[in-house]
Amino acid sequence: HHVRTLSEAAFAWDRCQQARSLVNQQCLVVQDPSGRLRPHPAIASEHDSRLAYLRAMRQLDLDTAPLTTRRPGRT
Repeated sequence: HHVRTLSEAAFAWDRCQQARSLVNQQCLVVQDPSGRLRPHPAIASEHDSRLAYLRAMRQLDLDTAPLTTRRPGRT
């Protein structure tokens, strides 16, 4: 299941970057049919994808260094 979780994390990161690129190209706000300014729909996608990535990484626990073990009597 770790490989699948890592794969999903990579997919979420890619989706987050795609959404960020789209927002950077088109602007943070879009005009709806009635003329009101609304947040770009890709902002929600970027946010959700970033959260999915962070959750997967936390689940994999890759942000901590491995523990070193010493045997008694050795230095």
